[in-house]
Amino acid sequence: SITTAYRAGMFLIQLGTLVAAGLFFRRLFGDEIAALSGVVLYLTCPYRIYLCYDQGNWGRSVAWMLIPLAAYGLLGMIRKEKKAADFVILAVAMAAVGYADHVFFAILAGCALLSAMPSSSPMC
Repeated sequence: SITTAYRAGMFLIQLGTLVAAGLFFRRLFGDEIAALSGVVLYLTCPYRIYLCYDQGNWGRSVAWMLIPLAAYGLLGMIRKEKKAADFVILAVAMAAVGYADHVFFAILAGCALLSAMPSSSPMC
């Protein structure tokens, strides 16, 4: 039925969000406890819960699933860990976010462009 299909689709979105957030926060913090805390905070974000369950907005739910994946690729490119693979991950995630929601795409594109700019600061 339609309800079962909706629940299965939302389950897959939540599972994808869990995996993408886990990858990103593990790369960001490098510590399992900090990564787990970040995943829990990301998954329980009130606005994300509102979009997924109250509003039932599939586009934004998918965008919220792919934002940590795009951030994972962007962080890898900044740290120069696996440049080619991270570029592909970032490009695919940004393309999918752009298809799902234009506002989130503009924010991600701005973050990617700002992180690509050379910095003269010794802090970076």
